[in-house]
This record gives sequence, structure tokens and C-alpha cells, in this order.
Amino acid sequence: MDDGTRPPLWGAADEPADLGALLLLLRRAHGLTQAELADAAGVPRRFVVDLENGRSTLFVQRLHAVLDALDARLVVEEPGARDAASGLSRTGASGDDAVAVDDDPDGGAPALKDLGW
Repeated sequence: MDDGTRPPLWGAADEPADLGALLLLLRRAHGLTQAELADAAGVPRRFVVDLENGRSTLFVQRLHAVLDALDARLVVEEPGARDAASGLSRTGASGDDAVAVDDDPDGGAPALKDLGW
């Protein structure tokens, strides 16, 4: 599990590959194997593998279609990530401590490009 020493992760998952990369980083940060995550989530391991590899499953396609129709985006965020990114973390983390990538010029969630960890 996360020992609290790394900054919280957040980013926009505009593409299946973005979602997969974020989920992979989160799983590793929590010290879980794909099998352990699948068991904890109650899904087949193959589903975790497909998500992490950016495979566009029917669920992911439909989710993005609905979000596109609503002009919205999917954001994956650990608790405290936005506070840390804005310098308002309750734990005293500065804005540089949050892992946010490629800041969105509109001021929303960052797009996933390079997490730099």
C-alpha cells in the first residue's frame, strides 16, 4: 500500500491509453499485482490487463461516448491531489508536490503526457 510519501496522482483520461497509464501507476503505487487488484475489485484479471494496456473495451468506448456527448471528460484523482496541486493540501504539501501532468490551459484537470516520477 501507499505509505503516504509520494504525491497524490491525478490526470485526465481522455483516451483509453491515458486511463490505462493512470490505473497502472495507481496500482503500482499501492503495491498491488494485477491479480490482487482484480480480486479486490471483483473483476477478472484480464479486465485489469486490458485497461492498463489501453485496450478500448466496450465499457470504455461507451463511457467516453457518453462523456463526449456531454462535453465532459474523465478524471482519475487520488484524495488530496487537487489540494496538493493548488498548494492547499491539509498535510502542508506545496503545489509542486502533486503529480499533475501537462497542465490544461483551461485550468481543469491535466492531460496525461509525462508523469515524471
